Amino acid sequence: MFKLMGNDEVEKMVTHIISLRLSFDHEPEEHNYCSSVLILSDAILSVRRNYKIVVRPIINRIQNHKLHEKSLEQLVQFIDEHGSQRLMDLWEYQDKERVVRLRSLSQKFMGLKAKLNAGDDLETLRLWANGAVPEDSKTFRIKGVGIATFQYLRILSGVDTVKPDVHLHQAVMDAIGGRCSDFDLIRLIEATARRMEFPARKLDYAIWEYYSDKARSTRKCA
Repeated sequence: MFKLMGNDEVEKMVTHIISLRLSFDHEPEEHNYCSSVLILSDAILSVRRNYKIVVRPIINRIQNHKLHEKSLEQLVQFIDEHGSQRLMDLWEYQDKERVVRLRSLSQKFMGLKAKLNAGDDLETLRLWANGAVPEDSKTFRIKGVGIATFQYLRILSGVDTVKPDVHLHQAVMDAIGGRCSDFDLIRLIEATARRMEFPARKLDYAIWEYYSDKARSTRKCA
């Protein structure tokens, strides 16, 4: 692993991105969520799960059952009153630990609402996301929320940043020829986006889509 942040690395990254001929036309639905429940649910469900096959169908079920219309406080009350199993039944996905993490994350932002003097849950998320920096993930203290999920929460809350997942790390490896830390990756991809005069989170999504599709194709051919 090496430390980076020179112009050479940015230029190599730009050259690699151009060579991939990425598509920037698609704006994912999750970039425009207007529900705090959807933002937190998506972030928790996405950890180490196939987004298109597992997560997106659950998000659709959450919307079909109108759970996205609840406040975070109402979501916590729903879980407490009906139990984890009820939410898993609505999800049609059995993973109690994710329910526990969703409840804890909801409570975290419920507590931040008053501290940030926010009017509602969405404003809480947006104020938090804009005021946070990647290093704050070290003291976030919610089980299951590491730097990647922390950054993804910020993206879903409207911040123009990137998530250091396996696909972005592979892109950096292909471009630079070595691995870097999650924090250096964030700085590198953000600098690349600025160099290309393109929103960082759109670049993040385009890289993710390219490499996730490539990974699926490789598995099918194996």
